[in-house]
Amino acid sequence: MKETDLYEPCKTLLESKGYEVKAEVLKTDITAIKEGYIIIVELKLSISLKLIYQAVDRQKIADKVYIALPKKVITSKRGNMKHFISLLKRLEIGLIVVGSEAEIMLETFGFDLKKSLNANKKNKEKLIKEFSLRKSTDNIGGTNGKKMT
Repeated sequence: MKETDLYEPCKTLLESKGYEVKAEVLKTDITAIKEGYIIIVELKLSISLKLIYQAVDRQKIADKVYIALPKKVITSKRGNMKHFISLLKRLEIGLIVVGSEAEIMLETFGFDLKKSLNANKKNKEKLIKEFSLRKSTDNIGGTNGKKMT
């Protein structure tokens, strides 16, 4: 599979939503515009930090940015997918998954930090409790081995 194989399904998806779609406009893989609302889609075959940098950079000129990935990438990396989706939500980047057709897997409408903090309140309380109970500073950060508690 090549990045170019992702183009037609994404184009079809955006056109079905009423967007005019063009490729390779100012180094963007896909640019779609409807009534002045700009969507940019970056097509990639794998997840990488470079892809995230690219999507964040595109947010400077677009109202909405999506990353489009092949469906096999999403299903083969299930263990890390939860973290990847969480990162995309925080960065307000959408995700399009491309199989035989393209579908929007993640639509973001603004990350709610308070909601995230409330959802993880128990973990935050556990962290504070363990921190306050520590009497020793003998542990070394970055080790996965034995800890002094």
